[in-house]
Amino acid sequence: MSSMQEPTCEEGLAGLFERIAAHALHQPDQIALRAVSVELSYAALWKRLQSLIEVLNGVRCLALVGDNGPEWVCMDLAARAAGVCVLPIPPFFTQAQVQHALAVTHADALWANDAAQLNDAGQPLVMGYLKRLPNVSWSTPIPSGIAKLTFTSGTTGTPKGVALTQAAMEAVVQSLDAVLNLGSTHTHLSVLPLGVLLENLAGVDLTLWMGGTVVLPALAEVGMEGSSRFHADRFAQALLRWQPNSLILTPQLLQALIAVTQAHPQIAKSLRFVAVGGATVSPYLLQQADALGLPVYEGYGLSEMSSVVSLNTPKARRIGSVGRLLPHVQMSFALEQQQILLQGPSMFSGYLDASGTFLPADPVFATGDQGALDAEGYLSLSGRLKHQFITAYGRNVAPEWVERELSIEPEILQALVVGESKPHNLALLVGQSNASVQQIAYAVDRANARLPDYAQVRDWIVLEMPFTVENGLWTGTDRPRRALIEAQYHAAIEQAYALFSEQSGAFASSDSAPFLSPVQSGH
Repeated sequence: MSSMQEPTCEEGLAGLFERIAAHALHQPDQIALRAVSVELSYAALWKRLQSLIEVLNGVRCLALVGDNGPEWVCMDLAARAAGVCVLPIPPFFTQAQVQHALAVTHADALWANDAAQLNDAGQPLVMGYLKRLPNVSWSTPIPSGIAKLTFTSGTTGTPKGVALTQAAMEAVVQSLDAVLNLGSTHTHLSVLPLGVLLENLAGVDLTLWMGGTVVLPALAEVGMEGSSRFHADRFAQALLRWQPNSLILTPQLLQALIAVTQAHPQIAKSLRFVAVGGATVSPYLLQQADALGLPVYEGYGLSEMSSVVSLNTPKARRIGSVGRLLPHVQMSFALEQQQILLQGPSMFSGYLDASGTFLPADPVFATGDQGALDAEGYLSLSGRLKHQFITAYGRNVAPEWVERELSIEPEILQALVVGESKPHNLALLVGQSNASVQQIAYAVDRANARLPDYAQVRDWIVLEMPFTVENGLWTGTDRPRRALIEAQYHAAIEQAYALFSEQSGAFASSDSAPFLSPVQSGH
């Protein structure tokens, strides 16, 4: 480490970078990062990090935008090694969300792998482009040692940033290494955006910790388009080309993996570990994976705990559970609601709120999830305390946010949005008495234009009767009774999802056919 600028924050920061240095010394020719036209050995990666650290002199908070690739990983690693706080920007964020994240973090530098993303104003580097931004002080100083500020997809238009130290993230990496023991010959293919903490940490950092190879094609090359469109043929081609040993998937992407493996059984041969999380996984889907020889393991995690909390593994697996707790995690329950409470070395330091004020974390994190541990230590989840749901793509959606955008349209009187573990959001709509179905469709279009794609409504049912206090579906304080409404219209909701899936041609073999059609059918 002597030739690299000494880290200035966490003592634990040395862990990952000392291991990369050791790999560069003992297996210099082993490929660390690979893409279609780029290969970096561990020796080359080590040299690249040293040169990039010098470029970052004076930077306090670096925002990373852009596509997956070795250059993204190099900038992320170099910044953390230099003691620079990293702000990953997921590609599915709207421009408003990007500007919000930049504003509240007061990022003073912005990196992109494409000059166009910086309006051609960036300084060209060996990898990508760097643009210096005006340096503004934080409203409330963030404690020293924050290595990453990660924003989730957001339950509202202005999500809070989660502040993580390098030591907290490495606690997860070390636990994953201990329970998985994948080894230095391991190859991981990144399918999720690197701006997503789970991929960044459990995919990239873990593989580099072990001395393996991370394959980092552009997102389009693995089939991703936005956050809710996907080309199955491209995914299959990437799997056949790179023959990875591991993947990290959302439930909807697991469904895609099953579909392409049915068409190309050889895909399963190279895979040794496929982690799936972000939303509840159907046991039926896991059984389908088993039948195809796909080694799929469900887990559970939160950004506030540096992503992974529990995980099924090859040595300890129970379908219907999210696995056993990682060794470093401490869990308890709030008895009155069986809410999961967490603490441990991977605990976050605090939040940046919408005004840029830093709010220190409580010693124990109340997750908002309900669950239970069985006698053998397997964790099962039973529901969420709040109304927030998580789509099959792992995106957090607060229905009140979407409903608000729908209800401000003059043609829509009331709206209730569902989408837990579904590939898209569906709305139950009550129209104004003089509104036609076509006018409601236009209203939905306008509302969707104000929302990021993961929060948009792709299908809807227009109801004949409104929600009222009299019929028990509305409260006296103008709120929907969600459980009662969803129960009353359960059959119609499920039928609508089935019909939409059939009409959209899910997982068609053509590369041009996404498994989620943008067509809004309505009923």
